[in-house]
Order: sequence, then structure tokens, then C-alpha cells
Amino acid sequence: MIYDRIENAEIYFKACKGMSRALKFYREKCSPGIECGKYRIGAGIFAIVQEYESKDRSDGFFEVHRKYVDIQIVIKGTELAGIANLKDCRTIQKYDSEKDFHKLEGGNDIITLKKGFFAVFFPQDAHMPGVKSGTNKEKIKKVVFKLPV
Repeated sequence: MIYDRIENAEIYFKACKGMSRALKFYREKCSPGIECGKYRIGAGIFAIVQEYESKDRSDGFFEVHRKYVDIQIVIKGTELAGIANLKDCRTIQKYDSEKDFHKLEGGNDIITLKKGFFAVFFPQDAHMPGVKSGTNKEKIKKVVFKLPV
């Protein structure tokens, strides 16, 4: 997992193939007014822009992906994301290869995703995005880049 400020992203380009293309798209296209939806970037990379209300931690679950690396960047709002190593989690829903989605539960640490920060989740990085950061739920707008492993 990588968690850092956007201005430091270039440091990680060699560690995460396709990240430079994703960050270029983010910098050129991801203003708060960008439409929600799926955007094809090229070389198997795509972006999913989504808007949702943050949730209580008790309503969250961990997920991992085998075929894609996730780069998550909040465009508007602040959310918490639970993080854990895949080996420290238990399966609660069998891996769906068509959706590249494995639902898990387990212990975790927390990071804060807000404007100016990003997180990269590799296949061994279980993550629980979308958790409210304070006492009230908040509207979040986020882009998730999917980079082929």
C-alpha cells in the first residue's frame, strides 16, 4: 500500500506501472464538476468517478482485487479507509473473478483520504473505503483508477 500527498506521486511511478497515466488524467480532468462514470484511459487502465455518502464503520467491509491495483483519490469530502493485509482477513464472500472482487472482514488500521492525498492498494492490501470521518455522514466524490496487475 502507498499513502501520500499528490505532490509526491512521481516518487512511486516506477513501483506502480500505469500510475503516471492515471495521475495525468486526474490532474487534467478531475475537477469537482467531472461527471460520474467510467473513463477508459488506455493500456488497460480506467477510472471510475463516483459520488456517495460516507458510511458508519459498522456498515463497511474489506475488499481486495486480484486483477487490478486501485489508486483512490478523493475529489470532494473526507473519508476514512480501513487498511489490512490480506493474510490478516477472513473471507465473508467468495472471490468473484468476473467482478474482481473479494469481500473480507478482519482487523485494520485507518487512513484519512481527503483532497490532496492518494492511496494505492495492491492485491495484498485489503481496504474498506467510504467510512465517515466524523460523527456525521458526508457526500464524497472520488476517482478510483484501476491499473492491470
